[in-house]
Amino acid sequence: MALDTPARDWRRPEPAEGESAARDAWQQGRVSLHLRIGITGHRSIGTDDDTTVVDAVREALDQIEQRCRRGTTATPVDLTVVSSLAEGADRLVAWQAMLRGASLEVVLPLPRDDYLTDFTSEESKAEFHTLLGQAAAVTELAASGTREEAYERGGRAVVDRSDVVLALWDGRPARGRGGTAEIVSYARQQRVPILRIATGRRGHGPPRPLSIDDHALPDALGPLSDDGFHWLDRFNSTLLRSRSKANEPVLLPPELVKAAPPRAQQFVDYAQPYFHRAERIAGSSQRLFLRFTRLLYLLAATAVVVVATQIIFFGHNPGLVWVEVVALVAVVITLVLGRWKRWHDRWLAARYLAERIRSGVFLAATGAGDGLRPVVASGRQLDAVELDSNREWAERAFHEIYWRASRSPVTELEVPALRKLLMDAWIDDQIGYHKKASYRLAKRQRQLTWLAVALFGVSAFVALLHSMQLLEWHSAPDVWGYLSVVIPAIGAALSGYGAQREYARLAERSRLMVSRLKEARELVEDSKQLSSLQRATRSTELLMRSETADWYDVVRLHDFEVPA
Repeated sequence: MALDTPARDWRRPEPAEGESAARDAWQQGRVSLHLRIGITGHRSIGTDDDTTVVDAVREALDQIEQRCRRGTTATPVDLTVVSSLAEGADRLVAWQAMLRGASLEVVLPLPRDDYLTDFTSEESKAEFHTLLGQAAAVTELAASGTREEAYERGGRAVVDRSDVVLALWDGRPARGRGGTAEIVSYARQQRVPILRIATGRRGHGPPRPLSIDDHALPDALGPLSDDGFHWLDRFNSTLLRSRSKANEPVLLPPELVKAAPPRAQQFVDYAQPYFHRAERIAGSSQRLFLRFTRLLYLLAATAVVVVATQIIFFGHNPGLVWVEVVALVAVVITLVLGRWKRWHDRWLAARYLAERIRSGVFLAATGAGDGLRPVVASGRQLDAVELDSNREWAERAFHEIYWRASRSPVTELEVPALRKLLMDAWIDDQIGYHKKASYRLAKRQRQLTWLAVALFGVSAFVALLHSMQLLEWHSAPDVWGYLSVVIPAIGAALSGYGAQREYARLAERSRLMVSRLKEARELVEDSKQLSSLQRATRSTELLMRSETADWYDVVRLHDFEVPA
């Protein structure tokens, strides 16, 4: 099953121009940004219309391009046209945008062979094939319902992927479902900025000059906020140490990939480099964060031990004070370094992205994500979701990856294989992970708790005996007082570290997640038709995304702090 036209390798995430650099970026898992211009407009508009329309399109593209951040070497920001390649406005804008170096992403409202019957002339069909062959990605939506309903789904899919919509519209109500007026109305509902070119249909007077809709373009039009772009650029520019293939993180085990339908196999091949980069950065950042966090608590306890040792045993030798000073200075340096390097934030966002990519495999395999809505676009918040700039870039990066993968419709014949894939490679895998995580985290919490309790118990016992003067050590009469200070300091460090890691809370979350995933598995297992399987997939993905977001919100509150 081909996922793209024969003229292009479907896995390439960039257009034909600069293919070598684009291929290198894809192989290294670097995510490019594309300011997406969705197109909607009348089919009656053509290149033989008054040049006013063409000039207005160029002016609109100029306005958009002027507000588009050009990015960096590691993270370029390019223009991309999102189009259904219908006759008229869609093709006119596509050609004009591609002339200035924009790439093309195609969303077909129907399977291509069926959609092709809408174009009566051979010249129109040839132009369609030419444009399709130059597309960086092609998504074919499955046929469902009437043809007008299909056009409506296609138009909405274009809006959902767009940062701004360019509408070539005469301002009149739509004549049926999926018309330009209806798509413009949907864009307004979704708060997507609209740039309108007021036109006149043939027989209704000449086109009028460019006009800005009431949803005018924001001053800073771009796929990400400045902070979000900084974080994505840092992700892309991180150098990864070479590893053997045997140690590379994989989206799916090879045996499961071989048993998966071709659509899923191809998406795995395409998304693997991005997943590899996200996993590697998440793993290295997590290790550095945890090592320096442990060092913080160790240094804090060391400072207490040193000062107690100096006061009680070496009162006439103040030289040990310098050891305490060194320990405290090391605490400050560790805090400053950890905050500066932002290992904690890099770990969380990269892990979040890796989990989104993993779920994306199954959304793409079943076609359940073809109507996927972005959480953030052009700096606006959607669906009442509040995101910090760190998670903002991870969400956008996932959508960039997902949108750039070509996909064709899923058939009912694939349902049994897809159902097995979802259960074996996705849900059962996550159930196993959360079972192990719950056991491991609960065990660590118990160990730290009992060790801290034991230390405080010993300290209390020593303090009691010391206060009752039942113990004497003539060579070091204050040793028991020393222990009553040092032991609680060590116990406090252990308790503080356990609280910082949230072992108990995360263990309970994983335990509850297991029961929810079992319910999701039953839902998938009972899905015998494609539509029900897609609903089950979306429901499961939402469950996992909510769990990942909750984990993110819990852990992000525990960055490098002064151990007290």
